[in-house]
Amino acid sequence: MKKRRILLATSLLVSLFCSVVFSAQTYHLSKSQQWQDVSDDNNSSYLLTVSKLKENIVSGNVEEAKKAISQLVEKHPELSGKDLDSFMEADYLYSKGELSKAVKKYKAFTKKYPESWLYEAALERQFDIATAFLSGAKRKILKIIKLSAYDDGAEMMQRIAIETGNEVLAKRALQRLAESYEDRDLYLDAYNTWLQISTLWPTAKTGEDALLGMARSMYLGYKGPKYQAASLKSAKGYYASYARIYPEKAKELKIADIEVQIREQMAYKQYYIASYYDRTGAYVAASSYCQYVIDKWPGTIASELATRKIEEIKEKVRLKEMQRPPRKGLWRFFDLFDLKNYLTS
Repeated sequence: MKKRRILLATSLLVSLFCSVVFSAQTYHLSKSQQWQDVSDDNNSSYLLTVSKLKENIVSGNVEEAKKAISQLVEKHPELSGKDLDSFMEADYLYSKGELSKAVKKYKAFTKKYPESWLYEAALERQFDIATAFLSGAKRKILKIIKLSAYDDGAEMMQRIAIETGNEVLAKRALQRLAESYEDRDLYLDAYNTWLQISTLWPTAKTGEDALLGMARSMYLGYKGPKYQAASLKSAKGYYASYARIYPEKAKELKIADIEVQIREQMAYKQYYIASYYDRTGAYVAASSYCQYVIDKWPGTIASELATRKIEEIKEKVRLKEMQRPPRKGLWRFFDLFDLKNYLTS
């Protein structure tokens, strides 16, 4: 049991403690993600011991690492509490690749020990597992069947974001989730996640990335002229906002070219509707949509097609009129409703 505990503690401390030594000073990574001299920390003695322990572990000096662990527990007996036992149990499963089982243990740990010095570490572990799930890692059923764990990873990222609030880890979790949705062409989910990020961090680099992410998700989410164009309109607005707020970056990313493409797509969407009415013989509606394209998006390919379409419709109506015998008597009243009277001249 003692050997197993040393082994687990060794693997734990290799990956957990982000400390580094510069010259004669020893630093660790604080919660604010800033390197801090351990001499400025109330737990400087503890952090210094951990830093030296990590040096031994990274260098491969197992015997020295074992001695350091014993010294660490001796100097800081609080580390031998139930929270450490619980965390090490989860970490043991993690080291064996039993990710689904490890997640349950980490979740139980964070729920039971919210004040533990390992609380943030447990969340980091869950972030790593969630990232693995989003990247395609499977969960095992009965040690044989492997199923997708993507939804589990997405749920974990959202839970991590909720538990950590506006901390750096919450930001990382939501960004990774949004990017994963985009990778899977789940653009509506990606948009909603970027929107969540924008709401929590509307400024600085995160706000910029979120605004661009919302624009990109809406743009890529457009499925073509057969579908609604609401996402194109939203993308147009977001890209316009991005170009206004970040003009230099917009030039670098060639946002203007994307806006031109959106304009073409929006015009063609309406032309597509006109073509549908033309095919069904609803020439008045077809002509109206064509004229709308010409007026709304001049200079586009769709406007050129619409101009030709109107001439084609006129010719179809002319031929149809030629084939219809003239009305006589009171039936001539219906000439007032002939299609040719309502088509664009």
